[in-house]
Amino acid sequence: MFPACLRIPALACAFLIVIPGSANAQKDSTRLRLIFVSCPVPPPQIELVSKSKEGEWEQHHELQPRSPFITEWIAVPTGALFLAVREGETVTPVASFTYPDGAKRALAIVSVKGPKGTWQVETLDPSRLRFSKGTTLVANYSEWPGVVALGKRREKIGPGKRRVLKPAVGEDGMYRMMVAYTDEQARLVPCYDRYVSFTSEGREFLLLLPDEVLGLKVFSLPEFGPCLLYTSDAADEHRDV
Repeated sequence: MFPACLRIPALACAFLIVIPGSANAQKDSTRLRLIFVSCPVPPPQIELVSKSKEGEWEQHHELQPRSPFITEWIAVPTGALFLAVREGETVTPVASFTYPDGAKRALAIVSVKGPKGTWQVETLDPSRLRFSKGTTLVANYSEWPGVVALGKRREKIGPGKRRVLKPAVGEDGMYRMMVAYTDEQARLVPCYDRYVSFTSEGREFLLLLPDEVLGLKVFSLPEFGPCLLYTSDAADEHRDV
């Protein structure tokens, strides 16, 4: 189980500034994707940094996060990484985490909780979750009980839970993917509905993230491709985030 997210004030879009990583990071095959479940309002400009052997800060990415928000894959070194704010020449870490040992691709789930706005980061190596080709990793980072249907297979995904699911594919190679959540009045609220072409070679992330306006926002995240955002008011639109 991973931490469920509490409702905190958050914004709904993201502006991403891409800064080339260091030479060492670019040569490394390890990649990281940041998923902001929540962040302060107003959100500060954040840098993803590490420390060199000489004790100097090395910047790998710079971004203006909002929530929910997902970055593209970022080349990073292994070992200790930090989210930090910079004021002039002063770099102040707000959170630290370690890249999962042996992982080629990893996710870092970022949230800000509590009255003092404490930053928390959970790292995830999908390869250690029996996340095989042809399956979908569903993770519910909201406070709402979720219901996910992959074809005729229907599963409940509680707050703070994740499941690896294999779609029930039709004879035409397609399956219907639907997501809903149960609100405070015990009503089932649909928020995602589309037909998906199955590929046995792909792996998919389906992230259920909290949203102050919609209640739940669904992100479809191919393992190596761009992040696609689907909501109840734009179920058939593909938008890189």
